[in-house]
Amino acid sequence: MITLAALFYTLNNNDMKRIILSTVSLLASVAAMAQLPVSTTPENRNVILEEFTGIHCTYCPDGHKRASAFANANAGDVFLLNIHTGGYATPAAGEPDFRTTFGSAIAGQSGLTGYPAGTINRHLFSGMQQGSGTAMSRGDWATAGGQVLTQASYVNIAVEADINVTTRVMTIDLEAYFTAAGASSVNLNVAITQDNIEGPQTGMSANPTSILPNGKYNHGHMLRHLVTGQWGDVVTTTTMGTTVTKQYTWTIPADINGVPVEIGDLNVVAFLVEGQQEVVTGNGGPVTFTIPSGSSLIDLESANGMTAPSSYCITSITPEITVTNKETASCAGYKIGYSIDGGTAVFQTINTALAGGASATHTFSAATVAGGKHVVNYTVELLSGNNDVEIKTGNNGSSANAFLTVNPTAVATPKTESFESAATGAFPVGTYVDGDMSNFNVVQASDISATTPVGGYGLSDKAVFFYFWNNPAGKTGSFFFDKINLSGKSDAVLTMDHAYTSFQGSKDKLEVFISDDCGATWVSAWSKSGAALKTADEVNSNTKFFRPAITDWVTDTIFLNNYIDKEILVKVTGTSDFGDVLYVDNVNVNGTPLGVKELFNSNDISMYPNPTSGNATLTLNSSDNQNVSIRVYDLSGRNVLMINNQSLNSGKNTVRLNTENLNNGVYFVEVSSNSQSSTLRLIIQK
Repeated sequence: MITLAALFYTLNNNDMKRIILSTVSLLASVAAMAQLPVSTTPENRNVILEEFTGIHCTYCPDGHKRASAFANANAGDVFLLNIHTGGYATPAAGEPDFRTTFGSAIAGQSGLTGYPAGTINRHLFSGMQQGSGTAMSRGDWATAGGQVLTQASYVNIAVEADINVTTRVMTIDLEAYFTAAGASSVNLNVAITQDNIEGPQTGMSANPTSILPNGKYNHGHMLRHLVTGQWGDVVTTTTMGTTVTKQYTWTIPADINGVPVEIGDLNVVAFLVEGQQEVVTGNGGPVTFTIPSGSSLIDLESANGMTAPSSYCITSITPEITVTNKETASCAGYKIGYSIDGGTAVFQTINTALAGGASATHTFSAATVAGGKHVVNYTVELLSGNNDVEIKTGNNGSSANAFLTVNPTAVATPKTESFESAATGAFPVGTYVDGDMSNFNVVQASDISATTPVGGYGLSDKAVFFYFWNNPAGKTGSFFFDKINLSGKSDAVLTMDHAYTSFQGSKDKLEVFISDDCGATWVSAWSKSGAALKTADEVNSNTKFFRPAITDWVTDTIFLNNYIDKEILVKVTGTSDFGDVLYVDNVNVNGTPLGVKELFNSNDISMYPNPTSGNATLTLNSSDNQNVSIRVYDLSGRNVLMINNQSLNSGKNTVRLNTENLNNGVYFVEVSSNSQSSTLRLIIQK
């Protein structure tokens, strides 16, 4: 029976084992499909690929993909053990801990020098090793493994396991037959791996088939336990014609390091090792399940039935779940539920029978959603009190694809985002992440070991950090804002600050997109890459990336007059060319109210010094004698300085602005008269 405590931890799995037996049919079923008895015919060696990985390792998902492709191409001959270990596997606060007590020692003897690393049968392949040990980089695994598969083995292994669902005791039966004389002693290892474990993963876009609808990663082949201990059970009877028979039991815990152990997702892999280092061969076997006599087996699967929203501007959704009974027995009834973003679950009880192999779709009442990124999680479970039994196989829960919504009411201009309100590891409220921003985020100096503030022109603590340095070419990440209302404006402009340098001529790109149909379509309004984007000399160092100095910042101006009288979304996108680092700060969208004309053209108004460490001087070339008002305001629109009825003579005029008492930051200086005005940007930097 599935507990509500585990309700939203299940994942969808299309190839999950469903070999489940009742007690009365156990012996007959085993005989029909057992791996035992072991073959006595000489066979070639099988491959045990131990992959050392971690949730913060950027290139590990590519390793997972390569390892799976190799195993799939050699089904039944290649077995994967994904071992989470080392610094990249260390979880941050709130992250799951996938490490084991065994991984560090196994990795330590491999001599690995980088991640991901892998060993093929713990054998040293000369010319392929990372360092001096058996560890190899991911590009060599299939080549080395192909060599092993052609080599004769002096021993065959067969293994199978059964799990009593009532006691959670796994019984493992194993036989090894020596078709030739082996080493004087070998170590018999029995590993337990688990599939379908949801969690974070840096660089997951390199292995898209493992990305779950909720944006998390589906970890597979994960080493959870070694039943025979760190280095195995010693076997000394290794002469030709000898059969070794072993039985092991393991009481399956509810969790390891807080990560649930789902019995339907477990696999057993056995392998023989000469000492600790040289794997002779290995094998996997079926895992069956014993259920109480007289019970009926039910295997329910949930799937999202809700149509993905076509607009960012929706305010409600209608959750919908499709339930399938994967077994032959009829299910008398079940409970379905959903939650949005991990919030309070909403349940329905379905008392209608669901025949074996049948599916049914159920619709919930509409639910309100606010602006933000959302994931709808679904679950199904058997009703308590009947005689049905279900093995939790990772497919009781499912998710709708993550979707984004914005607040329904557009904000007025000026719309300014300095990112200073961003919490650690997050974007500010009203700023939304689109795409994979796992290495693109809001950072402050302490996050990247910088010695000076990383905000625009060194005036603030935070900026958006596009870490192209650690992202493959073509990877993109974007952020965008709530709708901005440009109605009643005569012109509109977007400004933002950026700092960037390339690495060995890389062409990382920064682009601004505009949508006037709530994200259904986007139009590129501005784009720079490579040398045109660069604001500082290249670092060109493999040991450190670019951290901007005050003088490394520039201000970009993008005119938005094509969108006057519309509500728009503004999206800022960074695209990696595997270069260096880009910083973006102080994004501002402003517009001139309708009927207000420019008081001065760009040649007749200027300000110096800018940036200034004290006062600033405004230079105005007036066409006639007139009085003007001068207003200085900050990014939030708050007035910080006012000069009313400033007299200007025809010709050149200078006005001293007393800004010495203003804090460091970005300000706007507006000069207005009657229905005309002009605005300049002022940076104070002390």
